[in-house]
Amino acid sequence: MELIFCLACGYSTDAVSWNKAAERMDCQSIKQNCSGLNPQQHVFQYHCVVNGWMNATLEVCAFNRSILGYCTEFNTRGAMIQDHYATDCTNHEPPCPSNYNSAEAYKYPTCYNLARQTRLISQDNSTSSTARLVGNTAMVFASIIFGVFL
Repeated sequence: MELIFCLACGYSTDAVSWNKAAERMDCQSIKQNCSGLNPQQHVFQYHCVVNGWMNATLEVCAFNRSILGYCTEFNTRGAMIQDHYATDCTNHEPPCPSNYNSAEAYKYPTCYNLARQTRLISQDNSTSSTARLVGNTAMVFASIIFGVFL
């Protein structure tokens, strides 16, 4: 299964951009034997969805699923599309319906915006933590040097 981590796919929220990305990934051409006795009935489809940590978007070829009013996520451990139960998008603007096809997640851009916000908050927290660590290290280093001179 081809999995591409990307930051941009979640920001193409129109059908034309989505279709271009789907053509590039060419998911239908992937041979699979996961769908039982009738492999023609199920084909891999292009998805651009958030990851389980809600801090990145992923492009992936996977079977589509019915999503029940949540953002669509790709679970990397289970290698499957599923509902992201922490993000009820039925009250977002625009709202997602209570049941939609996972391959049409691009119609609900607020899910991607949440991932972008989470990523930015994580980056800010990481920068703050690094600054505190550097400051604390400098204090310890200064204490050691000062202690040597006493």
